[in-house]
Amino acid sequence: MDSKKDEQTELLREIWKQMVAIDQTLTRKLDTLNHDLSGRIETLNRDLSGRIDTLNHDLSSRIDQTNTRLDQTNARLDHTNARLDGFIERTQDNFTRVQRNFDRIDQRFLEAAADRERFREVDTRLTRLEVHVGLRDDG
Repeated sequence: MDSKKDEQTELLREIWKQMVAIDQTLTRKLDTLNHDLSGRIETLNRDLSGRIDTLNHDLSSRIDQTNTRLDQTNARLDHTNARLDGFIERTQDNFTRVQRNFDRIDQRFLEAAADRERFREVDTRLTRLEVHVGLRDDG
């Protein structure tokens, strides 16, 4: 039994040595893969960081340009609003003046109508006076 036991022990030692060798080989391979992956990840990080920085710069520039255009548009809009406010004010003033002029014209028409009536009265009196004094033959 000893020989069988020795044989099994020897077999187990061989298996153990192979397992240790496989473990060491796998550890080296994992270390190599880890190192390769770390390098690739670092390269990708650098590339992506560069791309992100470029995109950030481009987007910042475009945003700045858009903000500048918005500021210019707002300035033009403010100027247009100011002109429109002035136009509205002048238009309201003009309507007020036109209304005042219409009121004056209406008043003058009323005065003219009254003047026509007075003129007829004066003309009738004058005609009677002219007939009375003989300057006119109308009778």
